[in-house]
Amino acid sequence: MKVIDLLDVFEIFSHPNDLYIMIGKGDHSGKYGFLISRGVSQKFKIILCGGSVYDNIDDVEKMIKKILVTSRSICLRELKNTESVLYPMYDPIRKLEVLTPKMINRIVKELNKKHAVDTKTL
Repeated sequence: MKVIDLLDVFEIFSHPNDLYIMIGKGDHSGKYGFLISRGVSQKFKIILCGGSVYDNIDDVEKMIKKILVTSRSICLRELKNTESVLYPMYDPIRKLEVLTPKMINRIVKELNKKHAVDTKTL
């Protein structure tokens, strides 16, 4: 898995209606991995790909939820930090729809059912 950076976190946080998240099983290992990308409008540009290292789907769902919750919390903190590169976006972002706890729970619930979520259709 690549290291997730601040811009990746911000992309997840600021585009809650244009994400595609899926869980899949590796070919050889039999373990599970995940993918978080932008949706169809950005041609499924990959944001984060977690390799097939998880023993079961529950572990993958927990990791995805942790990534979403952490993305939200980091962005909320950074948008208010006057030293942050994100600070100039604070006023404009307040007018946009961003990733909310309710949406995170809906994503995880949908992943549990179908192992893939297109947030545009949630």
